[in-house]
Amino acid sequence: MNLLRPSRRYMSEDRIKRKELYKTLGKLKTKDWLKAAENLYLKVTSPSGGTSHCHSIRMPSIPVEDIRGLIATVYDGMSNQVHQKTFKKFLDFGFPEDQIWKALEMLD
Repeated sequence: MNLLRPSRRYMSEDRIKRKELYKTLGKLKTKDWLKAAENLYLKVTSPSGGTSHCHSIRMPSIPVEDIRGLIATVYDGMSNQVHQKTFKKFLDFGFPEDQIWKALEMLD
């Protein structure tokens, strides 16, 4: 381990260019992520039983039973950090940053 160079996990997220928007993700609600999923033509699933308020956002081309299609799980009361991790998951699935911001209606 090279002590002179910080580990990648401690470095600022280089792939996010609009850091001012990124810092405000904590203001989002579950409905904002669900609307973004709709805008990106993704599949949203919810548990069939009980009164769960969590929703899974998935790639529509991959069967629901296949975990590889799961992009993120969103729920009420997510912290700013969880919102930021959710955003990064969309990036991991290949969505361009500006496309995600537009889907969240945070960028024109």
